[in-house]
Amino acid sequence: YQLRSVVSSCFIRKHQGFLACYRDFEKLFRTPQPNAFAYACLSSFTSLTFPIDLFKETVYLNFEGLKVPAPAGYDAYLRILYGDTYMTPRQAPSLHGGMYVDVERSYREVLPRVRRVQSFPQRMFRMLTGKKEPRWFQELREL
Repeated sequence: YQLRSVVSSCFIRKHQGFLACYRDFEKLFRTPQPNAFAYACLSSFTSLTFPIDLFKETVYLNFEGLKVPAPAGYDAYLRILYGDTYMTPRQAPSLHGGMYVDVERSYREVLPRVRRVQSFPQRMFRMLTGKKEPRWFQELREL
C-alpha cells in the first residue's frame, strides 16, 4: 500500500519534477521492511504493478545462441506489461527520422539554437546534483 501511494503521488506531482519522486522512492526503499511487499513495480513512473512471486526464481532462456536470465514468471510479466497479444508482431513506424539540410541559411544563424538545445545536459546535471558541471565536461562540449 505504501508503494502504491508513492507511485500515485508521483503521477499527481509530475509537474514538480522527477527528483522529488526519486526522493520519495529512495526514502521508501531505504526503510527496512522485510517481506512487506507483495508487488513490484517499474521505476518509470507507470502505475503497473507485478506480483512479487514472478521474480522469486530465475530461469535461463535461449536468446540468439546465448543463455540469458529471466524471471520465472516472464510470461505473466509480459502479459501485464504488453497485453495478452504480446507475441503478435505489430507494424509500428520507425523511430529514425531523415536528415534535413537547409542550404539557404548560414550555420551562424542556426548555431545559437543548436547550442541552447545542447546545453540541456548541463541544466540537468545542475538540477540533479546542485553543482556546476566538471571542467572536463565543459571542455568536451566546447569541441
